[in-house]
Amino acid sequence: MAGVTVSGVMWAIFQSNAGGAWDNAKKSFEKGVEIDGKMYYKGSDPHKAAVTGDTVGDPFKDTSGPSMNILIKLTCLVGLVIAPILGGHTIEEGHSNVVPQKQEQQMTVAPVQPAAAPIEMKKD
Repeated sequence: MAGVTVSGVMWAIFQSNAGGAWDNAKKSFEKGVEIDGKMYYKGSDPHKAAVTGDTVGDPFKDTSGPSMNILIKLTCLVGLVIAPILGGHTIEEGHSNVVPQKQEQQMTVAPVQPAAAPIEMKKD
């Protein structure tokens, strides 16, 4: 799940940013773009290439990037649903996955006895 989440987030960021970059590249030709010292505007060959790139970029930023969010959530949900099913098959012989309940312990107190007989003192 961690791998899908990390790679899915990275892929979604990539697609959203790449789609936006291609869209901005096409829009930049309205003001004019300098390539190798020469200015290019709408209708030029580089502009036509940017339009083709924008055709790919629009689905990236509008659909593919945001849909990765759904894919990540769905994968994590499926993993969480399947995990208990897969975990239930690990019971070994003589062991169970049930946690034993604590038993109350009773303490008994033994009476204290003197260590030695009392010493009698004689009076002279």
